[in-house]
Amino acid sequence: FARSLKHDSWQKWVPLVVILVVVALLMYMYWWTAEEKQKEFIIRPIEPKPNEIKALLITSTGKVPIPGHQFEDKLMFYSTAGLEPLPIFLLIHSEDRGSSGKDWAHLFESLASQGTYFAPDMINYGYSIPGPTTMKRVISWEEHSDNLNVFTDHMFPDRNDIILVAKGNSAKIAFKTAREQRKKVAGLVLFAPLFDESWIYDIEDIPVLLIWAKEDAVVPFTMSHRVENGFYDIQTLYFESILPEGVSPKEAHNPEKFKAEHIDIKLQEW
Repeated sequence: FARSLKHDSWQKWVPLVVILVVVALLMYMYWWTAEEKQKEFIIRPIEPKPNEIKALLITSTGKVPIPGHQFEDKLMFYSTAGLEPLPIFLLIHSEDRGSSGKDWAHLFESLASQGTYFAPDMINYGYSIPGPTTMKRVISWEEHSDNLNVFTDHMFPDRNDIILVAKGNSAKIAFKTAREQRKKVAGLVLFAPLFDESWIYDIEDIPVLLIWAKEDAVVPFTMSHRVENGFYDIQTLYFESILPEGVSPKEAHNPEKFKAEHIDIKLQEW
């Protein structure tokens, strides 16, 4: 190339130089614009798909005063959330030590999408007053039911669409509450309930959804036929096996932890 310049023949290299410059400019513009488009894509908000349902589930809490003995202050704590105004799902936890409304956490999203749930902590449990560390006396299951009646009258004075949800030993609390709130209770969702025919007199016509894992080690599945025979309008959801390998057999008493989607679908059908 240098020799060509000395002999005044450099003009023949001009087209090649022009081509190289043009190519360099095109490559620069390509990479520069590509980089800009990438940046634009990163900051662009993602649009939801047409068939996606985007909802924000907001949980609120409160306390309801419960009449007690002299010099006894009782406040029943509850959490609630819901995307639909009805029905009301009133969740009743067990009397086992350490229980609370949070025991139903695996169902919160499902129930909130189909109605509004209320998960109270019974007195002497959870965040209620008195609680586990401040309790002054043992409360019977009958009194727990009476406290739920006060809660129901306070929170739902004019409702007739309440569905009581109970499991195991909390079923008897649900049955007593259903009897005393008969005009307000529209149904019962029962998970492997303890059962006695004497507990359900006058409420045999309430619609029931009965859910049970056949490998339940807490309340035997053999009791299910007594529950079925006790109510006039009953639907069932039974699971043959729900436990992953290595999980304690007692966890079969909690099918909502492993089969929440199946329960959600059945609940919608019911």
